[in-house]
Amino acid sequence: ADAVCACSGAAGYFGDGATCSLCTDCDANASEVTACGANNGVDDRTCSCDAGFYGDGYTCTPCHDLCDSCTSGGRQHGADTCVCSDIAWSDGTRCNPITECAAVGVEYEAAPPTPTSDRDCQTVTECVPGNDFGSEYETQAPTATSDRECNGCAWCTAVQPRDCHCTGATPCQHTQPGEECSE
Repeated sequence: ADAVCACSGAAGYFGDGATCSLCTDCDANASEVTACGANNGVDDRTCSCDAGFYGDGYTCTPCHDLCDSCTSGGRQHGADTCVCSDIAWSDGTRCNPITECAAVGVEYEAAPPTPTSDRDCQTVTECVPGNDFGSEYETQAPTATSDRECNGCAWCTAVQPRDCHCTGATPCQHTQPGEECSE
């Protein structure tokens, strides 16, 4: 008959008594959750990576800059990356800071950031200045999340006011041949 022996976690082994295996060591950046030899010597030790690290507890990798602590807030992490904080986005290999758009009137946010893409900042449109046909005037001022809107200056007609400079109030500047602006 085969001898059945107990495996001793204290001696660094676990198993069913017929087969004993060496207990697995926790990574230096992990803490032991369950001791080696738990459950009457049957179970290996279990480990959990410390805050700021991710992995299975036997191998722990540091989170990149701008990552949330991999164990905080119940957030999950993938096998190779941890979840970025709210001020960062992941390109799949590391967390990157979210771009801040320049001041209102210079740039606007065309698309907000997502967990896997940066904020898309675009340069604000400039209306074509002048009082000639082809010039533009502003119809909508830019905001933090919208571009400036411009309309083209038009020729004056009999219903347009006499002041034919290109402005938002009077969007025309010259008469068509043979017409004059009304008073």
